[in-house]
Amino acid sequence: MKSLIKTPEYLYSQEFDALFHYLFNQYKHGVFGRFNDHTDFQAFSRMFQKLTKSRNDLEDKFFPEQSVERAADRLKVSKEDVQKGCRASYDKLHKLAEKGRSRPVSWKTRLFGCFRRNVHDRITYEHLD
Repeated sequence: MKSLIKTPEYLYSQEFDALFHYLFNQYKHGVFGRFNDHTDFQAFSRMFQKLTKSRNDLEDKFFPEQSVERAADRLKVSKEDVQKGCRASYDKLHKLAEKGRSRPVSWKTRLFGCFRRNVHDRITYEHLD
């Protein structure tokens, strides 16, 4: 059986993906919202800041040899640039969400979406030996 070589890049991408989904799910369920927020963007901004900090920590963990360069680069980024990046991400995610809601669902998707397929039952592992 062949084993997968788990490079630092692979492990980083797996952890970052899980982190993003976790934080975004918390955002969607109102964890980052505050009573005095005037807009949804304020909650998203808090989530984005936590994601950015966690991403930086993950990069330092998986790629320690580049941590000094990244720290210097982070100092060059202004708060306005961070807010612009946050706003661009917010707009992009909401645009994708709107596109997903406005897309018509075909009758095949409705019919076959009701029945989950268990893919693992049909997989053969003969090619892995």
